[in-house]
Amino acid sequence: MNTPLNCLIGSVLVLSVLRSPLKAAEPSYDLFDLGALIDPHSYALAINQAGQVAGYGRTARGARAFLYRDQAVQDLGPLRGTNSYATSINLFGHVAGFADQAEGVRAFVYQDGFLRQFDPLSDVDHYAFGINDSGWVVGYFSTANGDEAFVSDGSAVTGLGGLGGSNSYAYAINGRGAIAGSALPAQGSTLHAVLWDVGQLFDLNQFVPGSGWELEEARAINDQGLITGCGWLEGNRRAFRLNGSTVTDLGTLPGATASRGWGMNNRGEVVGSVTIGSQTRAFLWRDGQMEDLDNLVTARAGWQLREARGINDAGQIVGWGSLRNEERAFLLLPSPARDPKAASDPDGDGLPTSWEVRHGLDPFDATGDNGADGDPDGDGVSNLIEYRMGRSPKKGAVPDTNDVTRLRVHTPLQ
Repeated sequence: MNTPLNCLIGSVLVLSVLRSPLKAAEPSYDLFDLGALIDPHSYALAINQAGQVAGYGRTARGARAFLYRDQAVQDLGPLRGTNSYATSINLFGHVAGFADQAEGVRAFVYQDGFLRQFDPLSDVDHYAFGINDSGWVVGYFSTANGDEAFVSDGSAVTGLGGLGGSNSYAYAINGRGAIAGSALPAQGSTLHAVLWDVGQLFDLNQFVPGSGWELEEARAINDQGLITGCGWLEGNRRAFRLNGSTVTDLGTLPGATASRGWGMNNRGEVVGSVTIGSQTRAFLWRDGQMEDLDNLVTARAGWQLREARGINDAGQIVGWGSLRNEERAFLLLPSPARDPKAASDPDGDGLPTSWEVRHGLDPFDATGDNGADGDPDGDGVSNLIEYRMGRSPKKGAVPDTNDVTRLRVHTPLQ
């Protein structure tokens, strides 16, 4: 059985199921080569609502966790060991991950140059895979009896238990503290997708009886409680999206034999990968259809996108692909010229006049100080992203619907 560590970059079983060809999609993304800033191989694993990216690069000295922000890559270092991996990032740019150290594998949180480790777990190997905007971290730790999922509020660490079997894993946590992951049932040999919520553990297979699914991994959960991951359907491994008791088969791409969901935004759009032969290929699932991300990029210049790992509410996507036989991190940015919301935009900042006027912004300001790049409420999220997420860009008379002021004050990481 593959462990979550083995699946960090992503490997899926090769099965035999084909799907009829999909109609061609209009290119809608510009590709930014994050790998050009990292030498020589790199993997982007997470993106936050502000467009900051976390992942890792493989160098001659070992793997190095990185944080991309402000058009630059910051090397988070080996963290007192040989290898480090950044797996998740929240709105404030706080990064969670894990590192190989002399005493074993240790989870960490990196915040504004400060590194915090999990003292209550200092005697066992532990891995962090998710962090929410309140600074709560989830992952798993290893014991002689198996692996156990945990959650930390920034001080205390709580074991989450499992389904009676030897292993459980927590991969993601949403804004209200619901946790998605996997656990081994007492009498089973295959992991089941699970949800920890309001102090209870739920086997997600109990939500979909008679559907034919065996849900295996819950890899992402959004703030509405929708979940994506992968499971087994009629003997084939398939990506799914779960909404309450409704499970949707996300399908595959033509010629693919399996699919896996890795990330999801609050609009319910899913990104992931499919297996075609011995390779993987990145996909975007939206509007009820899986699309090959290779077909959505305006100019790929030799790229083949292998895995899409994260997507934010602005539609920005991160992952890794292949370019000239190197594995490189990428960031996909929605092409502004193809944004249907950007109509009637005299200053060309991507914000419609009606929205800018309604929120007290200058619709004729092309300098960026009060336009797409502006941030009047100081929450670290640009006006353009707030617009695309349907949020207010200003606090005070216009409520700051992001509620980030409260989160910034009360985050346990500070």
